[in-house]
Amino acid sequence: MPERFVKGFHEFKRAIFNEGDPIERFTKAAEESAGRKLRGAENPAMTYSALKNTGAAKTDIWLKDGTMDFDGNQTGQSLQAVLDRVKGKELDAIDYAYAKHAIERWNNGKNPGISKVDAEYYIQKHNTPENEQFSKDLSAYRDRLLDYVVESGGLSKETAAIFRETYESSIPLYRTGFERGGHGGGGSGMADLGKPIKGAKGSGRQVVNPAAGLISETERLIGWADRAYMGRLIAETAMKYEGLGDWVEKVPFTSKATKVDAASMKAALEKMNIEVGNIPDEALNEVANFWHVEKHGFPKDNIVTFYDKKGDLHAYQLKPELYNAIK
Repeated sequence: MPERFVKGFHEFKRAIFNEGDPIERFTKAAEESAGRKLRGAENPAMTYSALKNTGAAKTDIWLKDGTMDFDGNQTGQSLQAVLDRVKGKELDAIDYAYAKHAIERWNNGKNPGISKVDAEYYIQKHNTPENEQFSKDLSAYRDRLLDYVVESGGLSKETAAIFRETYESSIPLYRTGFERGGHGGGGSGMADLGKPIKGAKGSGRQVVNPAAGLISETERLIGWADRAYMGRLIAETAMKYEGLGDWVEKVPFTSKATKVDAASMKAALEKMNIEVGNIPDEALNEVANFWHVEKHGFPKDNIVTFYDKKGDLHAYQLKPELYNAIK
């Protein structure tokens, strides 16, 4: 049968019946090479199905029951539990956390939408043990989101550490008009968050309630981490078994270490809604190697990059249909 017809059949099957068809065929090829069935977490097709079918449920678990790692082990309290600790005083506590992070942003050269004087006044007036703990709990929840992304291979531990050191009271400050997921706008059945949109003094646009922002960020980062994890699993499978070069090809980095400029790295990270602020360029340069992907013949299309468990960065080019199934 002509190759173009085979390709057309598989594209039709993927579009109409099963988006994961390329992953199933890749897994079958890996099993033929291995001479055995791939089980559990080593099976790309099973992992894809599990991640795809549990994405929304996983977000709900994080929001209502507790945060967890990729193995399903609980790592901390849910966003619901954090809010329950200030039940009846949610808005005051959220404003306090917002003011704390606002000062950090001003100290890093970023306008958070409220004046530094107003933020300092609010903290002085509302500094209670409950509000202080709430601010810490919100930041810890976001830290665990970063941990989840790091575990997936989508972010290095060093990069995550820089954000934690820069913003100890880190909370998301989205402007109105940001992309909302299925849980955006407080539609998750969570505790009443008050108004999902907060007015921000001194800003052209309003700032989204940070707790509502965390709901959207939870869904977005879990989805992003799951896709990064799938890319890593496919690449590692291809390197483990022979005869899969038509599906996956390792892309070597240049032997000479070349670092991208810090400004480009900041732009790339802020595009993912990860606050960078005024982090020193020398600190960013320590983790900037992986952004250099377009010189010396490095391909641009269908590329997945990830960090392995040792912290080393790898890049692979996937067959287009395989890449499209996980992107």
